Amino acid sequence: MRRLRARPVILRYARARRRAHVSVAAQPGRSMAIPTEMALTHSRFFTSPAAGEVIDCMRRASKIYVTAHIIPDGDTIGSALGLYWALVQLGKHVRVACADPVPDSFTFLPGYDLIKPQKPSGDELIVMLDSSDLQRLGSLYEEALYRERPLINIDHHVTNLRFGTLNWIEPRAASTAEIVVEVAEALGAAINQHVAVCLLTGIATDTLAFRTANTTPELMETVAQLMRAGAPLNLIIERTFNTRELSDIKLQGMIFASLHVEDGLIWSDNTLAMRSLAGAGDAAGSGTGTALLAARTANVSIIFVEKQPHRVEVSFRSRPGYDISPIAFALGGGGHPQAAGCTLSMSLAEAHETVLPKVRALLSTSAKP
Repeated sequence: MRRLRARPVILRYARARRRAHVSVAAQPGRSMAIPTEMALTHSRFFTSPAAGEVIDCMRRASKIYVTAHIIPDGDTIGSALGLYWALVQLGKHVRVACADPVPDSFTFLPGYDLIKPQKPSGDELIVMLDSSDLQRLGSLYEEALYRERPLINIDHHVTNLRFGTLNWIEPRAASTAEIVVEVAEALGAAINQHVAVCLLTGIATDTLAFRTANTTPELMETVAQLMRAGAPLNLIIERTFNTRELSDIKLQGMIFASLHVEDGLIWSDNTLAMRSLAGAGDAAGSGTGTALLAARTANVSIIFVEKQPHRVEVSFRSRPGYDISPIAFALGGGGHPQAAGCTLSMSLAEAHETVLPKVRALLSTSAKP
């Protein structure tokens, strides 16, 4: 693979054999010139039958609407912003949308304030990122706005419903951001620092700081590419994994204090009352399921997040050998074998009664890894 010959620095951009400049909006009313690197020619994920059509469709479009999923994580936010910065290099008019606010953990990303709860217009090409189904759009979805028009679906979830007119789905990818690296290069956009910071954030967060089983040598080559383009991995890890609001820490303590332990299963609730008492926001408590799975005896962890009196989000995490994605899919959600989720329109007690027996059955039949 060809490699960028650039010094991995934060405040300076790297030197390459060929350099171009584009002007992009850094802040309202201001612009900055961003040196860009030559795009690489290697391709790891160009195996999807739709990949070539996706690239052609995006090249032809002048206006593009990029959307992230509800309850946004680092992968969907990083992918959306990384694609935004790649497309504006090509002279595209791009809007980025998400029904929910960007979490504080990702407000260091360039352009985070461009993400708004805005719906697509009739002349925009829709690109959905990291979403297994249309319901992941939340309040931004209106059937009339999405019917009978081109819709590009780029994702890495094995449970993706392939709802787009063009579907670039790569379950081998560790993150959607990893696919977007390929998209940017195929489009001829350069991997500049803005693109690199956003996409490396997506990769780092979805691999839990490179601790998941799909952290491959090929993935680490992509990580090295993004670091050479100026993405500061140490600062990304510090901001996304090691920095929390005090209220979030208080909430996590409450969740830990009320946990339930069974044979191979550990679960707890994140209730409206807990968040109120801790002074925490609606999105607080993310990552707690992964923390619970650190228990030596746990093979599956579940967090029941009470969003409203009759709306519960369920977050599943598991160790290798315990595939929890079919349970999430059967309940209207989706995800990966070791990380999945769903949303249930029922009370917290009813969610317990619905979910726990299914997970107990999984634990009783799954082979020990």
